[in-house]
Amino acid sequence: MSILIVDDTKSIRSLIEFFLQFRGYKPILHAESGEQALEMLGIDDPQAKGNGITLIFLDVVMPGMSGIETCKRIRQAAHLAAIPVIMITSDLTPQTIEAVFEAGANEVVPKPLNKTTLLDKTAAVLGN
Repeated sequence: MSILIVDDTKSIRSLIEFFLQFRGYKPILHAESGEQALEMLGIDDPQAKGNGITLIFLDVVMPGMSGIETCKRIRQAAHLAAIPVIMITSDLTPQTIEAVFEAGANEVVPKPLNKTTLLDKTAAVLGN
């Protein structure tokens, strides 16, 4: 099982990784953009089957491709559609939350990040 953390801010990626490693989740992979995440997942290669990634943390607001657009692209790729996606955002307006779930996210974790919330939602989407 590999977890992919996609956020344009290194400190956020590091904090999520720290929380996940606290609970024993690893290996952890990092991407700085939606485009990089799609490449790591093998978006154009059904044989890649997500390259072993079994969970994705995805920031909503990033330069270039937004997290919402990235999530939509993941859901449109049959070989990636079953990978759970947890979106992370500081924008908790009803419009953003609705857009996140319409894009196909399984869960939302608010910023600032809380270790208990992040780990509880991780366990819930992974079924453990």
